[in-house]
Amino acid sequence: TDKQNTNLHYYNLSLSVLQQTQGVPSLILGTQVDVTKQYLLEQANKERLLQYYTLFDSAMMDMAYLDKDGYLVNLNDQACKTLGIKDKSGLKKARLHVSGIIPLQGITPNSKEIQWTSSFNNLDEERGNGKVKFIGRSGTLYYESISLPILDKDGNLDCTYIVGRDIT
Repeated sequence: TDKQNTNLHYYNLSLSVLQQTQGVPSLILGTQVDVTKQYLLEQANKERLLQYYTLFDSAMMDMAYLDKDGYLVNLNDQACKTLGIKDKSGLKKARLHVSGIIPLQGITPNSKEIQWTSSFNNLDEERGNGKVKFIGRSGTLYYESISLPILDKDGNLDCTYIVGRDIT
């Protein structure tokens, strides 16, 4: 609700000309719908989304967001820097599954449990085997991460956030 003025309402108005006399509207039908609740909900959602992006993108740790099926939806700039990812938008469009993302292969997708993982990755060897598609970094990477499942009100997996860091 609007804390400044609780009497403030938002409406959708619709007007239709039903009859004209010599090109001038002579009968107009109008309807109005109070959309205050929807408007305030949209504003609250926009504010939460802005807070999410501010936190996600400004984090000093690598962060990734997976959908409930374990597919990458987003990752922050710090993760791109750590892994040498140059084409963030292409990576997001590729819809990679967590099982195919080095160094996150140790994470069990669809788990409702917090998972701590660490991995040793020879990126040059993995690249030679065709397993590295977007990672520009080379050499050895020691990496640790924690996956944090987000559950809905019914206890079903909604998404997973992964926070990680290079410990090479």
